[in-house]
Amino acid sequence: MEWWNPSVVFFRTHMVVAPKTVRPGAVYRCVVTILRVDHPVEVRAAIMRDGEEITDASNIITKDYPETLMLQVRKDDSGELIS
Repeated sequence: MEWWNPSVVFFRTHMVVAPKTVRPGAVYRCVVTILRVDHPVEVRAAIMRDGEEITDASNIITKDYPETLMLQVRKDDSGELIS
């Protein structure tokens, strides 16, 4: 069985650029671009830890206009993450 079929055309519909590392107290920027959908799309990003959501952000994004979703990872006075 062939794992890749050259007759299938793949169309990218969106692009997301975000850092791999998340630090407590930092602002996490996630840039999203919608590439092939002609209507505005509601996009939501979330940071999770141990299966629980720490923070999230959402925005309505229009095709070909990159938008930055900003997520703040809070910390308490001891430097520990809080949710």
